[in-house]
Amino acid sequence: MIAILLTVAGAAACYLLARERFATAPAAIATLGVAAGSGVLWYASGSDDPAATVRFVAGAVVAYGWVRASRGRSTRGQWAWATIGVALGLAAALVWKEPLAFSGTPSVADVLWSSRGGLLATSPAVYVSVIGLLLLYRVDRVLAAVGLTLLALTTLHVSAHAYWWSSAWPAPVAFVALTPYFVCGAAAVVDAAGRAVARRPVLAAGVLLAPLVVWNLTLMKAGTDASFDFDEPRWFGDVGAAQAKALHGWIGHPPSMPANIAFAMANGVHPSAYDLMASNRWLAGGESGGEIDIGERDTPFVGVGWYGAERDAGRSFRWASRSAAMMAPLDHVADLVVEVVARPYQPPNRPPQRLTLVVNGVAQAPVTLAAGWHPATWTVPQAAWRSGVNHIELRFAYDARPADAGIPDGRSLAASIDAITVRVAP
Repeated sequence: MIAILLTVAGAAACYLLARERFATAPAAIATLGVAAGSGVLWYASGSDDPAATVRFVAGAVVAYGWVRASRGRSTRGQWAWATIGVALGLAAALVWKEPLAFSGTPSVADVLWSSRGGLLATSPAVYVSVIGLLLLYRVDRVLAAVGLTLLALTTLHVSAHAYWWSSAWPAPVAFVALTPYFVCGAAAVVDAAGRAVARRPVLAAGVLLAPLVVWNLTLMKAGTDASFDFDEPRWFGDVGAAQAKALHGWIGHPPSMPANIAFAMANGVHPSAYDLMASNRWLAGGESGGEIDIGERDTPFVGVGWYGAERDAGRSFRWASRSAAMMAPLDHVADLVVEVVARPYQPPNRPPQRLTLVVNGVAQAPVTLAAGWHPATWTVPQAAWRSGVNHIELRFAYDARPADAGIPDGRSLAASIDAITVRVAP
């Protein structure tokens, strides 16, 4: 109940701040849109950080306070109060309850666009608001400058600490103190959109119709891929999920742009791969290791040579043929110990299976696989790796068909793979 009351109080302060520069309607729409369309609502309903709503109120009161205090001041006086607003805004945003460990490799893109609770990726309303801060610059340069400065400094601070990797829920809690500036940015967008519609009503009508075209195109794609027969009753929840999957397959997650586009161009992958690859980079966030759980959310990582995901006694895995390709994202290069947990297929009268690990075209020494589930281990030097997506091949000595031994399975199998893990070599 206290969290709800604090949220209402913070939202009221945000509305009053927006009313300093915009009419009632844009201010109200922006306040409701940002509060209900971002992490503010999440934190009001309960989170791992009970102080989140306090930060929200503190940030809103500070923003409204310095703007009111600067009213009627000279230009120098306004910028002086703006400096105070930045200092107090950072204090509201960056008060932590525990010491923060440095993450090792700061990444602004992760904090803003990652599927691991990235601010803009998980709150499209905030994405629109950040764009609106640029529009706000034409209305109030001082207010826009403070908002953008706080956004930049908070992003840099959060990206530099390992805390980000464990507590983005659904976005780093520090950003909740910047909500009043996001509300002003959203109000600028609403105001600009209203003026644009008044000037170009026909174009505005066309824009409103565009989502209907996208809806139909994704429906056609989903129907083709899933062979939907619309002569029969359909559960539109399944159809809608298939449409969303089709759109994601075309362009990736829209609020993750442009980070997913840049990642795709730099690594030769599809933008949709950014969701899991970038957020699961080995050695990211100050970690000394990493893992790809084969058979469990591994679609962006596995390539040719793999069969479908299976489970056995709670263990997820895939069968691999003689050559199985995969991609592994790496935050930064280092000498790495690689373990491949494998269970070889051992047909009668065949020698023990041998596995060669190939990293970016560089083959490591072959390892003989024991029967059952066991790890095969290599120490791969730093020179074999690259920051970004690495191409890995599991090259086996042979594969065989169980059908040749009287087992009803016509696949060509070399081994089943449970997981691939890495850790920094001592």
